[in-house]
Amino acid sequence: MADHPTPRSTPPEATTTDSPTPDFLFTHFLGPRPRRQFSLLLFGATCVGLSIFSTRRALVRRYVATVPHFYQQSNALPREAI
Repeated sequence: MADHPTPRSTPPEATTTDSPTPDFLFTHFLGPRPRRQFSLLLFGATCVGLSIFSTRRALVRRYVATVPHFYQQSNALPREAI
């Protein structure tokens, strides 16, 4: 029995946690630069959405204008063109 080593209790090692500090979270998510970038993203997305909406509306209006009415002659010009 003297030849078998006895397990020793080792003190727990200091483990470093990778949890971010509150200052890190503030600067990366709530700081002035991220807020500005997010506002620019929202502004750009709003502009794209409005341009898509207006383009679709214009295309629908143009399509409706080209569809002849039920009793319209095929060789007559539309009234808007006269």
